[in-house]
Amino acid sequence: MSAPAWKGLFDWSMQHQSSEGAPPKQVTPEEQKWFQEAMAQYTVDHVGRMKQIKATLDQPDETADAVHKKQDMLEELLDIVDNIDYARDLHTIGGLPTLLSLLQGSHASIRWRAAEVVATCVQNNPPVQQWFMEGGAMPKLLHLLHDEDASCRTKALLALSCLIRLNPLALEVFRQKRGIPQLIQAADDQDIKVQRKALHLLRHVVHAHPPDAMVACQLGALHQAAFHLASSDTDTWQAALALVQQLAEDSQSAQILQQDKQLQHQLQTLQAKLQGLTGEDKEATEEELAVCKQLMHSLYNTSSQSGSMPQTEPSRRQASATAAANGANRLQLPQGQSPGHSNSSLPAAPLLLGPPSQS
Repeated sequence: MSAPAWKGLFDWSMQHQSSEGAPPKQVTPEEQKWFQEAMAQYTVDHVGRMKQIKATLDQPDETADAVHKKQDMLEELLDIVDNIDYARDLHTIGGLPTLLSLLQGSHASIRWRAAEVVATCVQNNPPVQQWFMEGGAMPKLLHLLHDEDASCRTKALLALSCLIRLNPLALEVFRQKRGIPQLIQAADDQDIKVQRKALHLLRHVVHAHPPDAMVACQLGALHQAAFHLASSDTDTWQAALALVQQLAEDSQSAQILQQDKQLQHQLQTLQAKLQGLTGEDKEATEEELAVCKQLMHSLYNTSSQSGSMPQTEPSRRQASATAAANGANRLQLPQGQSPGHSNSSLPAAPLLLGPPSQS
């Protein structure tokens, strides 16, 4: 509502407040009409609007104008479902099948926007997470990980992350559908945003289910983490370092880390780089330097002045990590492989090179 309208509404309400002992003033039809129109400018029927958006999204997108219209509708829907109550209302009006079908649309601009709406709907929203799981969101998002468009792959990782966090059941389904090797493959993506998000999500999965650390190492997670420690992108090497730290917390995977010369070299190089920083850059990377020192000390027996390894996993995830660790079955190692060997001595780990089945 505009400022003049707010002022008019305030003045009107003050004029119609009764003083002690004075009878209430009668509201004229003109005043009542003005009040209703003023309130209508502020009040929005979001559920009704979502129904209109759904109707538009259900239409074919055979023309450029239709595609642009759907893009606009998805962006508006994204703003609406940012409210947790409206995210639930989207299910009530039957909007989930419409939204999930757009993940397989013929236009990348529609697919990645739909994935972003999915992510916003399910984030920290257990009932909606369950509804999306029942609607088949997981296989569709895993399929989108292999999309030719980088934005689609990035948003697929975002949606998967929001779907499995604080959701042990979704995490277990993700693991059973070979989500870990697909994350490792995504970490090798040409797009740096995809790499970074894959490293972050892989770290979370291992944190939530620690027995997967050794499996992830055998499938190539260690190689990817070591490689990205040398990235020129700060967020990427920080994500890689956090993954190495998480892998090192498992005793079996730590043995694999100890024998990996590439990892040792990359950690030494990164530590030297961080020690050479000055000023604000040095202050901003103090925690990462402490992690490097502790990893070098615990894995390779080098001297370290740092204390115990700092924990960087947000505390709000601990409950889901415990639930997932207690309730999920451990993944099996690929046939013919055994723990305790560095990546340099192992044959290339088998990865999913194509999209998974959407069954």
